[in-house]
Amino acid sequence: MTDLLGATSSRMPRRPVFLHSGMRSGSSYLLNKFRMLDDTRCFYEPFSEELGRMSLDFLRNHGPKTWKSRHAPMDPYYLEYEPFMTPENHGIRGFDTEFTFGEYFRVTGDLSAQHNYLNSLLGLAGADGRQAVLGFCKSLGRLQWIREAFPNALHIVTVRDPVQQWLSGFHFWRETNNPYFLRYFQPMLANPGDNTYMQALLAEHPDLPYAEELRFDLAYEMFLHIYAITTIESVGMADLVVDMERMSRSSAYRDFMTLRIRELTGLSVDFSDCRISSHMLDAPFSFAQVNGRVLERLRNHLGDAVLDVSRPYANHPGFVLEKIEVSA
Repeated sequence: MTDLLGATSSRMPRRPVFLHSGMRSGSSYLLNKFRMLDDTRCFYEPFSEELGRMSLDFLRNHGPKTWKSRHAPMDPYYLEYEPFMTPENHGIRGFDTEFTFGEYFRVTGDLSAQHNYLNSLLGLAGADGRQAVLGFCKSLGRLQWIREAFPNALHIVTVRDPVQQWLSGFHFWRETNNPYFLRYFQPMLANPGDNTYMQALLAEHPDLPYAEELRFDLAYEMFLHIYAITTIESVGMADLVVDMERMSRSSAYRDFMTLRIRELTGLSVDFSDCRISSHMLDAPFSFAQVNGRVLERLRNHLGDAVLDVSRPYANHPGFVLEKIEVSA
């Protein structure tokens, strides 16, 4: 590219940014910080099942105030998808409901529909001359495929204390009687895809994906298995790992992450107001006992990988194991 003086310019198109998080882990906060910038186009939860059924009215209005989200004030979540609304006013073009859970653990085979859909989001941002930011909360199980499909993207993985993440959904259920955040492990478990850890877990609990009644301790244990294996695999492939507890508690860490993200993306994101809520450990079972069982299984599964010292700690399985150990 040549500028007005005839010299070759070093300016290059900025890399798309893919934010990968679990549900109830601060993902909406993080995406909104990028969304507040003038030169980005941000897509909220590209694999959300809502995208397959929403109306234009829902798209234009659904946001933090329309449900007990505990999210900070922001514009309606899905506004950026409006150009993709189907003529029938029912869902988003290119989105398939299988993307949400059916292909959550798929990293091989024909995933061209998923690839084309994500490419369309990047294309819309590029057409506007903006930097694309995709804020996922249902991508951790397929990050291997996403990295291979979009090698030029920057992949940022956020990690939250698993007990606090689960308790956020537990308290949501208490307030609303809506069990979504306690039961989403069921369709994930029912579709283990290419993940051998999940395949073994389903073989041991073949009826659990369809159970109508659930003990809280078992719901948490299944959540923790999924949290652990997807987070361990994802941090190992991340360009940057963000610890949401440290982000909330340490101004020095917030400053460091601001500088690191500016270095990697060219974007100046302000995290000075980051405060992740903390919940009392008031569920009717022992988190420590469940954590211990899951840790034992993980160590057996990982084997010598926990002894590998070649990677930075934030990208190492030990980082996730420590999160689980101290969380209860």
